[in-house]
Amino acid sequence: MRFLLFTCSFLLISALGNPVAGQSQGSSLEEAATSNNVDQVRELIAAHRLGVKPVFSDLMQKWVEQKLDSSSESASTFAKALDLISSEFKSQYNESSLQNAWSFRSGLSKAELETAQTADTIYLRAEDIRSSSPDSAFALFSQSDSLYQSIGDVSGRAEVMGRMGLVNWSNPPAFLSYNIEALELRRSVDDQQLIANTLSDLGLYYRVRANDQQSAIRVFDEAEAIRWAIRDSLILAKMLPNLGLSYEALGDYVAASKTYVRASKLYSEVGDPGKSVTQRSNAAGLLTDYAGRHSEAYGIYLALQKELDSIDDTRAEAVVLNSLGVVNRRLGRYEEAILNYREVVRLSEENGYDELLTGALNNIGVVYLWVGRTDRAVSFLEQALDKYKAQEAWDEASLSMLNLGQSYWDLGEYDKSESILLESLTTGDPNSDLVQTANKWTALGNTQLKSKGPDVARVSYETAKAIADDLEIPNLTMGILFGLGDAEERSNNPDAALDYYNRGLKHIEDSRGLLTAEEDKAGFLAQSRYLFEDVIHFLTKQTVTSGDAKWAETAFEFAERSKARSFLDQLAESLAGVTEGVDPELLEEQQILTENIAYIRGELAQTDRSDRARLNEFKELMREQEAEFDRVEREMRERNPKYAELKYPDPVSLEDVQSTLLTDEDVLLQYAVGDSSSTLWAITKTSFSTYQLPTRSELQAQIDLVRFAVENHEQSTPASFGAPARKLYDALIAPALGAFGHASNLILIPDDVLHYLPFELLLSKDLDEDASWSTMPYLINNYSVSYGQSASVLMQLEKKPKTEPTKTFLAIGDPAFSSTDAASVVRGSSLAPLPFSGNEVTEIATFFDDPSEDVYLQGAATESQIKASLTENTYKYVHFATHGLVNDDRPDFSSLALAAEDEDNDGMLQAAEIFNLSIQSDLVVLSACETGLGQLIRGEGMVGLTRAFMYAGTPSLVVSLWSVSDESTSALMQSFYGNLIVQQEDKQTALRNAKLELISGDRTSHPFFWAPFVLVGQGK
Repeated sequence: MRFLLFTCSFLLISALGNPVAGQSQGSSLEEAATSNNVDQVRELIAAHRLGVKPVFSDLMQKWVEQKLDSSSESASTFAKALDLISSEFKSQYNESSLQNAWSFRSGLSKAELETAQTADTIYLRAEDIRSSSPDSAFALFSQSDSLYQSIGDVSGRAEVMGRMGLVNWSNPPAFLSYNIEALELRRSVDDQQLIANTLSDLGLYYRVRANDQQSAIRVFDEAEAIRWAIRDSLILAKMLPNLGLSYEALGDYVAASKTYVRASKLYSEVGDPGKSVTQRSNAAGLLTDYAGRHSEAYGIYLALQKELDSIDDTRAEAVVLNSLGVVNRRLGRYEEAILNYREVVRLSEENGYDELLTGALNNIGVVYLWVGRTDRAVSFLEQALDKYKAQEAWDEASLSMLNLGQSYWDLGEYDKSESILLESLTTGDPNSDLVQTANKWTALGNTQLKSKGPDVARVSYETAKAIADDLEIPNLTMGILFGLGDAEERSNNPDAALDYYNRGLKHIEDSRGLLTAEEDKAGFLAQSRYLFEDVIHFLTKQTVTSGDAKWAETAFEFAERSKARSFLDQLAESLAGVTEGVDPELLEEQQILTENIAYIRGELAQTDRSDRARLNEFKELMREQEAEFDRVEREMRERNPKYAELKYPDPVSLEDVQSTLLTDEDVLLQYAVGDSSSTLWAITKTSFSTYQLPTRSELQAQIDLVRFAVENHEQSTPASFGAPARKLYDALIAPALGAFGHASNLILIPDDVLHYLPFELLLSKDLDEDASWSTMPYLINNYSVSYGQSASVLMQLEKKPKTEPTKTFLAIGDPAFSSTDAASVVRGSSLAPLPFSGNEVTEIATFFDDPSEDVYLQGAATESQIKASLTENTYKYVHFATHGLVNDDRPDFSSLALAAEDEDNDGMLQAAEIFNLSIQSDLVVLSACETGLGQLIRGEGMVGLTRAFMYAGTPSLVVSLWSVSDESTSALMQSFYGNLIVQQEDKQTALRNAKLELISGDRTSHPFFWAPFVLVGQGK
């Protein structure tokens, strides 16, 4: 939700600058005119056009008073001054309004002047009470108008008629009628400022009351042209956001953005930096609201936040914080979004920003709704709704009702949901935001589907679809199509349901295709994932009940389209070598930003922990640089012709997987985790089976128990580990055992929470009472295992051309961490030495010939040395024995800790830097803590170091899923390389046998020591 600044009407007289300056200019002009100083009058009128009319009106009043008092000499002086000002004003600006007014008043009789003076007095009295008592003010304005009309004072009527329209804002026909008449009168007296005021008021009427955006734009444009001409910058700045809203309503977001930027510049010119920031915030809001470019908007908001540090404007600060919350929510950073909104609540409560407070409460409710905490969402949404109603903000109240209706739906309270959604459709103006109106009908359809059945729901869905089809917004239409599919499904029309689902899928693909940043694509698919889950649940049921293979194949296709699509695009880019065509200046800028981030990390490390202000300053600077990094990456794409030529791959079919990816020894197990049920596909070269599995929450509970038992190995017992490990085997593996045949290799495609589980430790049998860690029936006893992000990703990796290595082995071990201070900030503590990692690397190196290996230890294991080695050579194997530092919020800045040299090489080899390297190795081993983790994005998988290395050219990685033991890791790695090099085993077999060796050892048989390392990518 963005907060736009606009008013219903504008002041008759607008002056730029502060009041003192205006008064000074007015006094000077009056003095110059009454003393007949023509040159000074000319100069003052040229410098302050908007200040002329109040001076002229004041002189006119003084002339009337003197004329009525029969003081001819004073009246003559004022008359000459009025002659001079009106003629000079006409001469300079070609506007005759002052001449017309003076000509008329100077020709009145004494009685008529008295009538004019009475009319003026009544008008001013009405103006004083206009805001507090509009009905009484209207009566007085009417009296004044009658008096002006009785003496034929068109200029007086031109002024008062606009005010009569203004106080009738709540009576649209009267408002329109009075303003149309006012416009005619104001044109007849040639008062450009009043003409612009009326046009602005009419524009607001067309935009808000009539929903006639074309007419609104037409009159706003005319008003803008006049205001530019008369230099009415402040009032123009207030009007432009309304013009922007009209462009938004028509879907012309480019014009809307330009309009907000113009308003921002004007506010800056008139000395209101807070409102200037607010308008740029509105422009950035278009990027996230309609273009889906969330990360770009995020960068703009961070820059605006930085700008506000030097501006004492808490309202603008609250507006930008609210916008940051919106973007963080859309990027899946829900905790950050909640923090943003809570700060808006604090600022709003302290400063009385009622509309911002209400919006923030509503937004907090929305976030809780998105993360599945509907119980918490309801209380915030109800608070917001009560406040909107109290403020008579009916459009906002209607939107809050939509959110509340969806909350009740989620809680299963369908009657309450339907009731409040129906109320939302009759609250506010249904034509003011057609997108939200379509969303309301869609939500109503979802509720009615549960409570009233598909026939009733279809009517609501079709109503929503008629609006969405007219607007042509793909991501609006897709939800409606999935709803219609659900209705057909409940009517036992599976083929019709599938048709709707396929059409909905096409809209998802169309919407996704409009996005450029990987972060935005991943975030969009994460938001769409619940739709895929519902369809996969339906298709799995159809498969199980009908036995028809077409349903199983379609379900697999939907699963592939929902998995790692952003990463699949990245691999296609890597294969096409798109980085070779990047603008060198952008590459240099990206490198500078990377170095800046490294420098800030260093400054953070050296800052006293108690100096919160300085720490926060560096953290803000860090976010700003990260946002700039995102911008540069986007420009690389937009300015590189290779991106435009690139054809992104479609997900693979079942037939492709069977014919190309699998051997006779392989079984591919692909999972889709859902809230209603989960699905497993077991695929061999000649068979394909589908199984329905437990829900996400059931699987999550057992995975948590397994990981707790494993990671707390000193406290766990075989029994505490064995029960959940056995249950997970029964849930995830046992259903498909009949399809395994004689297979010996399992290729696992996990999903959602399954990314945290090493399947090798699952138990195929119940434990005996005397079971020990070394004798447990682990899955790894029978199968070698590898992992992939999706079948499509594995197929893409197969397409990578093989590169002949110039050397065999590059190893980094036991780096000198004393100078890598920045790492302690990321980690929260200093990095511990890894003495066994040095021995690990030294021993592994003995498997290779000296001329073909490069080994760097301690102070030699620097970031610059490793980058240089990877640039100058191609290695078959690359081995990092060091600490891994995972950044859950920004996975592109997850790092491997190396030895630091200077501020440009801080010892943190970041994922963002790895993306720009060429590492055409057969295997990279990250012998470090949690290197297989990162940011888990629903539908996209784990985003972190693994993807960076694969993009750089590596088809296979060995990574870890938790903090590992230095000593046992060293032993595992030495055994793994012995199997790989000496025994000539393939990668997954070599890793399996190395794990079996640790299982047989007295001190390393617990899964904590051998289970964290998994093979991702190609297993052969």
